[in-house]
Amino acid sequence: MVFFTTNHFSRLSRALIRPGRVDVIVKVGLATVTQARRMFHRFYEELDEAEALADRFAASFIPDSVSMAQLQAYLMNYKEDPH
Repeated sequence: MVFFTTNHFSRLSRALIRPGRVDVIVKVGLATVTQARRMFHRFYEELDEAEALADRFAASFIPDSVSMAQLQAYLMNYKEDPH
């Protein structure tokens, strides 16, 4: 199995992505509010107040503003401080 990624799908040659070479195309978009809430909850699931904090985080999250990788990096920076 081989994976490859691009930020510019439309620039790829049709010969490169023709059937037989690429069988599945998956677009991974920017983070949704639901994804942001779930990731926050996973980072802090051991806290008693995790549900409430995750809801608060999701309410303040701007959808389609960051990638999941950017969101993860942000949460890693605040792993010890969920507030």
